[in-house]
Amino acid sequence: MAEIPKQLASSIPNDLIKCSHPVTHLEGQRIFFENGKSLNANRIVLACNHRSLSRFIKEVGPPEKSRSVSTYFFSTSNLGSLGPLNFILNSEIPIQVVIPTLIHANYSQNGDHLCMVSCIGGHVFDPEGIIQNLKSQPHLGDQVQNWSYVHYHHVDDALPFPYEFSQQVSPHYFCGDWLSFGSIESAMRSGIEVANKIISES
Repeated sequence: MAEIPKQLASSIPNDLIKCSHPVTHLEGQRIFFENGKSLNANRIVLACNHRSLSRFIKEVGPPEKSRSVSTYFFSTSNLGSLGPLNFILNSEIPIQVVIPTLIHANYSQNGDHLCMVSCIGGHVFDPEGIIQNLKSQPHLGDQVQNWSYVHYHHVDDALPFPYEFSQQVSPHYFCGDWLSFGSIESAMRSGIEVANKIISES
C-alpha cells in the first residue's frame, strides 16, 4: 500500500512537494511544521486517519472506539495448499492469512514464501500461539509447522468505524477511509471526491 503515495509523489516536481515534514498544527490557511517553518495555502487537504485529524481540527472529535489489527510475518519454503487470501473465522479472534508471494514472487528475496497472518481486534503478541492456533485448523494442520517467524506489526486504528462528518471545514478538506469504511477503495474514493470538489470550486 505504501507504493501508492510513493508513485503519486514521484509524479510531482520536487519544488512542489515536501515529504517527511511533520505538521505540528494549523492556523487558518497556515501550516506549521516541526522544523519551525510554515507556509500559507489557499486550500489544505488532510489525508490522514481519524485520530490524527482530530488533533488538528477541533470540530472533528477523536474516534470513540478503536479496532486494531496485529500482523505476523512468517517465511516458509513449503506452502502446501493455501491460496493467496484465506479467512479463518472459527477462531477466538478472526484471522486472515495472506500469501503475497503467490501474487508476485518479488515479495521474497530468497525464493521462500512470505506468509502474513493478521488478527483483528484485541490481541497480545504471541507468534507461537498463532502457529498453534493455525495448527488446530483442520484444513491447515501440518502446513504451518515449519513456518519461521520474521516480523510483527501492530496498528491501533487499522480498521476505522465510519464517522459521519462533512468532508470540509473551510479552508480544510478531509479524506480517508474513516469517512466510509476501512478499505483502500474507500480511501481513494474519498480523495477523488475532495479533488472534484476543489476543481468545481476553482
